[in-house]
Amino acid sequence: MLKPSDQGGPSILRKVAQAWQQLAGDGTLVDLALLSNRSPDAGDPLISLRDSRTQSLVPKAAQRGPRSKKGQARSRWAAGIGVSEDRLLDLLKVLRFDLART
Repeated sequence: MLKPSDQGGPSILRKVAQAWQQLAGDGTLVDLALLSNRSPDAGDPLISLRDSRTQSLVPKAAQRGPRSKKGQARSRWAAGIGVSEDRLLDLLKVLRFDLART
């Protein structure tokens, strides 16, 4: 999610965050989804929190303190896209992870 593209461009998550900021900049409600045929990484502290019914990482991603694995992952994701953790959580409220699609 945070790895730059092979050509050195922004990561997938940064691209999604930039699009979200542009779309929601004027207060427009935004509904985003990341669709992939890849299965979620069970070892990732945030992706593993994905609710299979809602496809959302929130509210579980917002739980726990900054020293927890979740908190450290939130910090990495926020830094990786250049936003605060609060802003990251705002993004995660509208971003669905529709994974393992065939």
